[in-house]
Amino acid sequence: MTDVVLSLKDAHEMARNCLALNGLSAANAEATAANMVAAERDGCVSHGLFRLPGYVISLRAAKFDADAEPSIERIAPGVIRVDAHSGLAPLAVQRAQEVLAPLAREQGIAAAAIVRVFHMAALWPDVEPLADHGLAALALTASAS
Repeated sequence: MTDVVLSLKDAHEMARNCLALNGLSAANAEATAANMVAAERDGCVSHGLFRLPGYVISLRAAKFDADAEPSIERIAPGVIRVDAHSGLAPLAVQRAQEVLAPLAREQGIAAAAIVRVFHMAALWPDVEPLADHGLAALALTASAS
């Protein structure tokens, strides 16, 4: 077997295009590709491009809403609920990140509860942008088992 070496930029473009060509909306494809490539970059292949065939299979089987646009509701001074509308997590997380940093600065602490999500992806890329804003951040997920 021959190894294939891609730059992170090329890997991102390939993943995004593959997801979009299989029916995932542009915003969801961009966010999901970014999450997979971050995992690949960090050497966590189990959450990197390895996930691409599974996403495509799930897309083709209509297991989630490929056009889901997350919505955000502020439910307490420092808490938001992000409804993923049965879509993938990366876009919902991205939308939450846009609100969390300013909210944490305003309130001293902030939390996001992401609900009605089909699949959570690698979690550390979810908190890195918040850390880049000088904030401490945790990402947690529930498990069915």
